[in-house]
Order: sequence, then structure tokens, then C-alpha cells
Amino acid sequence: SASAASADTARTAAAASAAAAKTSEANADVSRTAAGDSAAAAAASATAAQTSAARAGASETAAKTSETQAASSAGDAGASATAAAASEKAAAASAAAAKTSETNAATSASTAAASATAASSSASEASTHAAASDTSASLAAQSSTAAGAAATRAEDAAKRAE
Repeated sequence: SASAASADTARTAAAASAAAAKTSEANADVSRTAAGDSAAAAAASATAAQTSAARAGASETAAKTSETQAASSAGDAGASATAAAASEKAAAASAAAAKTSETNAATSASTAAASATAASSSASEASTHAAASDTSASLAAQSSTAAGAAATRAEDAAKRAE
């Protein structure tokens, strides 16, 4: 009968709504996970940047020590040159580590952007999860900015060490 068909249609629509709600919930979980990943990547970038800065400082100190030894003793000039070359290599490694941090931050920004796209495709819940995606993108941007600053500092330190 017509009312039975109506009831079936209503049941089908209710099942579709429940499935859409579950999809929305899964997309929100993806967004939250991506935001957590972004925060973790930002923390890792900050740690790597601090390590890079410490290494660059040590390289600069070693280079100055080498310079003093070379000036005070002509016989030690060869050994000082070797130590200065080692300092330069350490500074270059330090700059490379900072660039790796920046790459990791960019990857986490891409992950956050992908999760924002997934969240916007879930029609009924999209407005609820927009804030989580915005937070994720903001964290990724901060992470990228911090890694860029770290790379700049490490490169400056490497130049000073040279």
C-alpha cells in the first residue's frame, strides 16, 4: 500500500542519514588526527631547530678556537685547518637538518589541507568541523613558519662558522 511504501522510503532515508552522520564523524576524527599530527610535527620542528642552533653555535666556537690556534702557532696551522674544515661540515649538516624540518612541516600542512577537504565534503556536519580544520591549518602554518625561521638561523650560523 501507499503508506507502507512511504514507511519504507522514510526508513531508507533514515538509514542514509545515519550513514552520512557516521561519515561526518569519521571525517571529524580525521581532522582531529591531522591537527594532532600538525602539532606533533611543529614540536619536532622546534626541537630540531634548537638542536641545529646548538650545533651551529658549537661549530662557530670550534672555528674561532681553530683560528686562535693557527694565529698563535705556525706549526699547528695544518691541524687548525683540519679542525676548521670539520667545523664547516658540521655547520652544513646543521643547515641540512633545519631544511629537513621545514620539509616535514610542509608535509604536515598538506595532510592538514587534505583533512580540511574531507571535512568540507560531509554536508550536514561540515560547519561543526570547520573550526577543527582551521585550527589544523593554523598549526601547520605556525609549524612551517617556525621551521623556516629555524632554517634561516641555521644558515646564518653556518655562514658565521665559515
